[in-house]
Amino acid sequence: MPPDGNGRPSLIFGMTPLGRTPIVAKEVNILALVKGGERYIFLFDDNHRAECLRTLGRFASHQELSFTWYDAAVLSHKIRQTAQSETAATRSRFQLPHAQQDDLPQTPDDLVG
Repeated sequence: MPPDGNGRPSLIFGMTPLGRTPIVAKEVNILALVKGGERYIFLFDDNHRAECLRTLGRFASHQELSFTWYDAAVLSHKIRQTAQSETAATRSRFQLPHAQQDDLPQTPDDLVG
């Protein structure tokens, strides 16, 4: 994770080099886990899904965090599930059936009624 201006890791992808002002050019996905008093919040765009998945693994392997491999598995499943549903929605939107010749109006009177 790239450090912010204070030397701390930055979990927000697309930060400016100083880590002060986030750059928002696309839609941002938000994934959150509240575990006891801890909150794990992951922000990523569609181009950084793989990086977010790797971050889940790094957090799960970190001994000082309560974030477990089970948590990583559940959240990674949610990321993949969301990506698949977005792909299916885009595919269905652009693959509409073509109109058949019988469905098209033949005369101006066909448009009125």
